[in-house]
Amino acid sequence: MATTSAPEPKSTAVMEIERMGFKWELVPEFDLTKLSPERRIQVRDSKHYAPPTMVKRMAAQMKVSVFEPIVVTRDFWIDDGNTRVGARALNGDRFCPAYVIDVDWEGPRTTNDDKRKLRAIGATLNSNGGRQLEKDEMERSVRDMIEMDWKSDEIIRALGMTPNKVNLIRRQMRAEERLEKVGFEFKTELPLRAASLRALGNNSVQVLNDTPFKEVAELARDAGLQSAEINEVAKAAKDTGSDTDAIDHIRRVRVENTDRITAYRTTGGGKPPASGKLRQSLGYLLAFEGRPAELLERSPNLSVVADHEKALRAAVALLQDVLRLQEAE
Repeated sequence: MATTSAPEPKSTAVMEIERMGFKWELVPEFDLTKLSPERRIQVRDSKHYAPPTMVKRMAAQMKVSVFEPIVVTRDFWIDDGNTRVGARALNGDRFCPAYVIDVDWEGPRTTNDDKRKLRAIGATLNSNGGRQLEKDEMERSVRDMIEMDWKSDEIIRALGMTPNKVNLIRRQMRAEERLEKVGFEFKTELPLRAASLRALGNNSVQVLNDTPFKEVAELARDAGLQSAEINEVAKAAKDTGSDTDAIDHIRRVRVENTDRITAYRTTGGGKPPASGKLRQSLGYLLAFEGRPAELLERSPNLSVVADHEKALRAAVALLQDVLRLQEAE
């Protein structure tokens, strides 16, 4: 009885090319003289392409091992395999196998979406088969994939990132899109820190209407607000119930931070006012309102219990002093 052999499994490169919807052809003896270091699809920063030590090591390995075909576009741009191309050149090889994708990088019909897909192929193959992408390179790849409407689990599969890192980039992109919508030049003016951008992408901030949102962004930029502070200001502004009251609240916070804004503009640093830190701490405490028993110290060590009671008395006394001074103010 005749038997049929199972089909040979597809390589990772072929699976990624087909996942992007491209056709391809395997050219067993691809002429490497058609390629140029200036024609490579930028997934990595230029200084990270084909490190000399890796090229030398791979050149030695090629004499005894078989390597996967490189990946190039129809107009001979390298999508994956820069180190292999360098190793071939070091060994004096003119030909090597290559997957040729049926699309041009610089063709008149090549769309931005085609280019994002080609970068995604290169990023995925680098992340799964070669040296991992650097932080900035990884972020650029995630942005491409998000713009192609990839789901988080697809990005995680492709790049090996954690869900949290993908979500942080999503929030940052959401903030950037909203800032552009409200006319906030977050790149050319005093730049917002990445952490601040991610905070502005939180739902608690995004729910603000455009004008209060822009006011919060400007305050975050001018005072160098931390993420928790941005969320606190936004929540309090939203809780006022109207845009007018929200803007008034944000501007009062700005006045409270006058010294900090001045310091941040001149030195790039600045600490939140003690009153703001106190509100954050009280916010944690007030989360237990109606459940005070959860804050009791039940250690069998009596000295620990005594220290807890001492700290409670001191805190209550201090808060009473602060309240008297605040009311007098």
